Amino acid sequence: EVLAQLYEMAPRFQDDTYYLAAIAHVAKNLSEVDLVHHVVNHWRKIEPGYSGCRERGRFFTEWGWQARGSGWAHQVSDEGWALFAERLQLAKEEFEKGIELNPLGWEAHAELIRVAMGLQLGSEYVDEHFDQAIKIRPRDRAAYDFMFQTLRFRWGGQSGDLLAFADLCIRTGFWDEGIPETGRRVFDELDSSVGSVADRQELYATP
Repeated sequence: EVLAQLYEMAPRFQDDTYYLAAIAHVAKNLSEVDLVHHVVNHWRKIEPGYSGCRERGRFFTEWGWQARGSGWAHQVSDEGWALFAERLQLAKEEFEKGIELNPLGWEAHAELIRVAMGLQLGSEYVDEHFDQAIKIRPRDRAAYDFMFQTLRFRWGGQSGDLLAFADLCIRTGFWDEGIPETGRRVFDELDSSVGSVADRQELYATP
């Protein structure tokens, strides 16, 4: 019903990017894959700049995670993995195109951290975009939040990297933006994942 109403409005709003994004999201949630790609292709034509690339990248990222689900790796189906990779690759292309158009686009750099985690692009790629995001916008909490996710144990993170990241977050002093709070989450992660109290005490005592 909602999709039918959107179709009826289409002639009046065919060049409205908010309208196109809304149709794409509805089509995504209704698993209308062909319609999603049709709408996104039109969206690219009428909004080819940085903001369009950024929002389409976010759309494809969300769509990719929808296919994967929030479970552990062994709970994801082969089809889920394939769609996850395909859609994150589309997100990556949108964000990288956005950065070409606007090298100061810190949001695209930050979003690429999350994409890189899903596509397993490696720490060098992740670090590059994290460093660029916080260089351009030091108070951007999203970059820190995405970086924290990549460092979690479920994604192959290491204790030393987590502690170094916590130190970085706290040293920013950006309390109003909540960045030191992101650093505090590191200790929740360690407390829930590092076996014994003695192991944690030894870890925290390491310079």
